[in-house]
Amino acid sequence: MRKGYQKQIKLLFSYLVLFTKIAFIIILIIFSLYHLAFANRTLPGLYVANVSLSGLDKTEVDQQLDNLDKFINTKWLLVVGDDSYQIDAETLGYSFNKDAVINELFLLGREKNIIKSFKTKLISLTYGYHLKPIYNINQQKYQEFINNVIKNATSSYKNAKFELNKSGDLVILSHQNGYKISGQQVKEVIDSRYFQFEKGEKKVLKLDTVKPKISFDMLSSHFDDIQAFLNRDFKFEYNDKFWVPSKQDKLEMVIVNSNNIEINDNQSLLLQIIKSIYNPKTVEVFEAENGKVTKFVPANNGIEVDKIKLNKELIKSITDSSITTLIIPVSVLKVNKGQNEYGVKELIGSGETTYFHSAANRVYNVNLAATRVTGILVAPEEVFSFVNAVGEVSAATGYKQGYIIYNNRTILGDGGGLCQVSTTLFRAILNAGLPVISRTGHAYRVSYYEQNSDPGFDATVYVPTVDLKFKNDTGNYLLIVSESKPDKYYLKYSIYGTDDGRKVEITKPIITSVSAPPETTYQDDPTLPKGTVKQIEWATWGANVQFTRTVERESKVIYKDVFKTNYTPWASVFLVGTKE
Repeated sequence: MRKGYQKQIKLLFSYLVLFTKIAFIIILIIFSLYHLAFANRTLPGLYVANVSLSGLDKTEVDQQLDNLDKFINTKWLLVVGDDSYQIDAETLGYSFNKDAVINELFLLGREKNIIKSFKTKLISLTYGYHLKPIYNINQQKYQEFINNVIKNATSSYKNAKFELNKSGDLVILSHQNGYKISGQQVKEVIDSRYFQFEKGEKKVLKLDTVKPKISFDMLSSHFDDIQAFLNRDFKFEYNDKFWVPSKQDKLEMVIVNSNNIEINDNQSLLLQIIKSIYNPKTVEVFEAENGKVTKFVPANNGIEVDKIKLNKELIKSITDSSITTLIIPVSVLKVNKGQNEYGVKELIGSGETTYFHSAANRVYNVNLAATRVTGILVAPEEVFSFVNAVGEVSAATGYKQGYIIYNNRTILGDGGGLCQVSTTLFRAILNAGLPVISRTGHAYRVSYYEQNSDPGFDATVYVPTVDLKFKNDTGNYLLIVSESKPDKYYLKYSIYGTDDGRKVEITKPIITSVSAPPETTYQDDPTLPKGTVKQIEWATWGANVQFTRTVERESKVIYKDVFKTNYTPWASVFLVGTKE
């Protein structure tokens, strides 16, 4: 039984092999006959785009392609928005390559590779074989046409915006849509015409609408607030400065975006405010030689407008009708102070004087002394002496003769004007809260010292006997720096160190025992030409002047000084020239 089953299987297998051989032979015969039948014709089922070119000889194919060429070169209308374009192949730089198409058609199904040739014939018989048209294309001409269509079709949208009309009233200019089209859209239309042979005399392309970011309705919702802001009295303020924006300034500051009010940081008045307030931080410059500082520029914090806070407060001001003044918010640009070896890092006190109407020699002497009494380091617990700092005052050390007070007389002497320097430094010492060890007031009230100050805030020196002294009790080094501007008759002293928290309060001077000036006096002056009369002193009333300085630290009084000066009445003094 088993042998009979095996015999049946063998018989079935032999039938299958025979059937396969017969089928193969039949297929081979069919494709051989197929090949012979279409030896000089195109395969059945061949198309160029959607045009059938099946079973045609070369003459017939040539005629059919001539018809396609005529279609390709037929003008047609492309409508894009409001623009129309008459187009043909030449316009686009297209040239139909008929020979290449014919060559391609008659190669199909005749490939040297039998399997590939068989596959091509099978596809053409079953599904149809679609061959793309072949063109020679001038890419530059083609792309220029595409770009021109895009350029003409594209228009920018216009946002709605606020504007002041000729009467100065707020109005809204309505928005406008923009339009665009992509190069891909234009190319697809051209391809459908020249690669799919899509017929029709006109093709219409719709433009894409580009909506504006700011619509009329967006602005309308804020109209009342902004109109009220424009009509309201309003100003910006910082310290002693203020800026009053015009209606146009205020309008330019406002941006409405996505139904929210924002601020235009580039508005001209805001930029002006930001620029005028900005003060850059400075890095310390410290150069010392032989125990004396030869160059010092303190490190100072800078100031800049806090734009984020400013914008928030300005937005609030627009919608809050009660706000009429906006205090400009600022932030501090901090620097590291006191990076030098002495720990000198910040200003602890300063004083200044002016000395208008001074004679040329006096101006010269003031500037010379100021440039010498500067850059001086005062160690902790050290007592500073002005006399020691200024050194010898004589013609030998560079000073010129000027008028000085000596033995209650105004006379010519070397270094006239030195007291301008000591007086300026005395004021810096007072304001720094440093203990004064020695100070002497002038014998009479000198106009130079009251040009920018009340009476009583002066200190005379006479080298070597009359001195100005103070003690450094801060626990850190102090640095004395002068700032002399002789062309402006200005002098300033600054004392730098480490702020230990002391606070200084100085009272207004109390003036008592006022007495009238004596008779005018005239003094011979051999340096002036004969016949010249020059006034060097002006009559001043005598008086007793005193003021109080209180220095506190951590709410405790560490010094309370009373500075007294007894000014004798002083006559006008004229110099009479005796020089022949």
